[in-house]
Amino acid sequence: MDALPLNALIEELEAFDPLMRAEIDPYGTLLAHLEGGYGGETILLWVPWADAPQALSALGSLRFRGRVIVGIDVSPGDAWPLGRAVERIRPKRVLIVTEGSGIGTSFQGFKEVEAEGEVSRVAFDDPKPARTLVRKTPTGVRYLEVRAYAPWKSSLPGQAPLTNGAPAPHQGASVLEAGATPYGLGRVNLEASLKAWLFAFGLLREGEP
Repeated sequence: MDALPLNALIEELEAFDPLMRAEIDPYGTLLAHLEGGYGGETILLWVPWADAPQALSALGSLRFRGRVIVGIDVSPGDAWPLGRAVERIRPKRVLIVTEGSGIGTSFQGFKEVEAEGEVSRVAFDDPKPARTLVRKTPTGVRYLEVRAYAPWKSSLPGQAPLTNGAPAPHQGASVLEAGATPYGLGRVNLEASLKAWLFAFGLLREGEP
């Protein structure tokens, strides 16, 4: 995505919720800050551009504690912008919206390699070097995305909807490296999974005035 009307989108987000502050980080990620009730913690909800309306709608229907920062990702699912956002925001936990349904807590890892013009995926510990891509963001910043994504694992308190098709975001290791705990959140029935995740961590304000 070469060009986006980012300033116009910020105005739209602030119109959606007058109390919400929106900004653009150096990598073109649109960051929307939503304030919940007292207590809680800072959570980063990382959302692909196409899923942003659904995620904002789901979050807007829930009452939560703490602060949720929605990071609307304009990259093709790269780990580098996410890692930099985590370093900057310093959330305690990160929810990454991706394929599937339910809540994901682990990822096997993989590496992309290229040989004779053909790209393939291999195990993360394969000795072949990973391919590296040069990206340019809508803000003009360039970065290198190394297509090697390490395995990761996190845990959930209590019961939450983990399914056979639970999402496993490849960017999770970059979240761990930056000092937060990653989780996958499937775009199918996103609101229900988000509600269950907030409840599991005591961040849902059901029944409060």
